[in-house]
Amino acid sequence: MVEELNPLVEELKKDSRILLFALLKMDELTDRWTVIISGDNLESIEDRKPLFEYVARTLGADTYQETLKKHDVARIGIFPLTNHLVEDLRKYGEDSEIENEKANGNFIHKGHIFINRDVAPASPSPTSASEEA
Repeated sequence: MVEELNPLVEELKKDSRILLFALLKMDELTDRWTVIISGDNLESIEDRKPLFEYVARTLGADTYQETLKKHDVARIGIFPLTNHLVEDLRKYGEDSEIENEKANGNFIHKGHIFINRDVAPASPSPTSASEEA
């Protein structure tokens, strides 16, 4: 699975907004996959919309259709880094395999973390630093 998706992963890595890209099989009743994408500054639906459109357009490109049909993707989730599922997934390194694990109460039968970029810690603003003193 991983090798087949390398061209797609390389395409998604070009977008600096994507800090996490994972493909997870979490459904109990169906053999379908969930795409999880996360990044900085995605707190509101309006913030997520352009990234969702880009990801949907990229996944829908003819180049990736045959590969994605094999994996039967059921849904795409775009979440902020503060989402609890994303926080749990960020504990895994890039190119990690997940099997029979729980993440934020969700059972992951199989999964792969394709992209997991570090986020630079926010530096305190001058105002907040002076308030602490």
